[in-house]
Amino acid sequence: MTQADQAIQPVVALSSSVPAAEALRARIRAQSKTVADHIAADPEAKAFIDYWGWADRHR
Repeated sequence: MTQADQAIQPVVALSSSVPAAEALRARIRAQSKTVADHIAADPEAKAFIDYWGWADRHR
């Protein structure tokens, strides 16, 4: 088994239960909010996202 496979194993085991999946989603939402708050507060971060963000590439 490769190191990558070993790293994925715990994630697969955890995500197969509903409470674990909900906890993972909550953690991702919290991290996303932290990033969004940083982008909103930092003009340099906003400029980076405005230039590299996906929305601009599909317009």
